[in-house]
Amino acid sequence: MTYQERIEKNIFVVSSKGAIENLIQQDYEPLAVLFGKTVDDSLGILIEQLETNFPDIPKYQVNSIIRDEIIHETCMCLYGNVESFNDNNSDDMEQLVRRVETRLTGETTDSQYSGRYKPEIRVAFRRKPLIPIKQFVENADKLLILDGVSLKINIKNLYQMAAAMKIDGVIFTKKGKNFYSSDIINALGKLSTTVPWTVAEDWPGKDMDTLKECGFTLVAMALKEDSIRLGDDCLKKNKTAVILGYERDGLEDEVINSCDYTVMIPMSHGVDSLNVACAGVIAMWELFRK
Repeated sequence: MTYQERIEKNIFVVSSKGAIENLIQQDYEPLAVLFGKTVDDSLGILIEQLETNFPDIPKYQVNSIIRDEIIHETCMCLYGNVESFNDNNSDDMEQLVRRVETRLTGETTDSQYSGRYKPEIRVAFRRKPLIPIKQFVENADKLLILDGVSLKINIKNLYQMAAAMKIDGVIFTKKGKNFYSSDIINALGKLSTTVPWTVAEDWPGKDMDTLKECGFTLVAMALKEDSIRLGDDCLKKNKTAVILGYERDGLEDEVINSCDYTVMIPMSHGVDSLNVACAGVIAMWELFRK
């Protein structure tokens, strides 16, 4: 199942134990569970909780040690019915694992993976409807907007800082990844539901206009000739949204020109730019610490 097909079926897959526990606490609906032969104590407790609280969802144990990518894709196939899978037939389960294994690796020998990959858990969840921007920012004063940020380490660091600074919400645009990307939510683990988030459906169009109508000052982090220095008194506003762009190219001109301020971080010793996560952390500290 392709990523787009998973989106259309409103499914996302999580492997982080902390993220799974948090999602369940936030009333996300689990749809299917797949776990490996080796289960440690903490994982065993989680599986027992899933069996107790969600007795009707399908649960499968893989009887061979196979690599993470295979477990992940198999879980998607199980619920998505991609291979016309029969939930009640364990033989079909084994055949499905072999087909996925062959497609991804060209081989089906279990010993190829033995000792190299530890089977874990995969839980397929149903996505919740995205909250419209106007509703999302109704009671917010501090926002972080990630317009195209795609690397999970950057999103993780930025989200951690947003949680630490008590940011009211994180808005993703469709150009980058968001929490329904499995690698992102798994990297965040227990932090995955700490700060509310949504996705801007019409950016920088109607959604940017909505933010302005709601009284937000839009601050674009970009290296431009007319950029003002971070720390300038004019940036001391009651309602502020910090906007960060794609790792390589940054924010598009259309976004920058639509913002109230373009801001850069003062640097010395010939340093002319910072990693997007570093820049975002500094900006949030300076703008949101009071």
